[in-house]
Amino acid sequence: MTGCLDLLQMSRSRSNDACMQAGPGHLRVLAKWARHSVSSVPVGNGETIEREHDGIELPADEVLIGEFGALADALYHASQQRQYQAWSGAVSSTTVMAVVLTQPKFYSIAPNYLYLFQHCALKG
Repeated sequence: MTGCLDLLQMSRSRSNDACMQAGPGHLRVLAKWARHSVSSVPVGNGETIEREHDGIELPADEVLIGEFGALADALYHASQQRQYQAWSGAVSSTTVMAVVLTQPKFYSIAPNYLYLFQHCALKG
């Protein structure tokens, strides 16, 4: 799944690299999971029951995949610029995430993808 959530790897890969090829497939699975959730509800005595409920609202997979690709391209091109050179030595996505979530030139490209990204980040 990390192929579609690893912003650092996205910043290091061109769209035709293995990370980008795996990402859309993983993104479809992740979106399906987010749209329909199952949770465990405690019922006493340490027992739980599984309860289905609606997940989050997301656009069609094609929209998410398009945004994913556009953001990946923007991150890759940004990583070539002097102001984002710190990304080259980064070991986690938090360096990239801080920029993506605060700079309109990134977050305006992929609002639906980033909504799903944040949903997953907050679940972890």
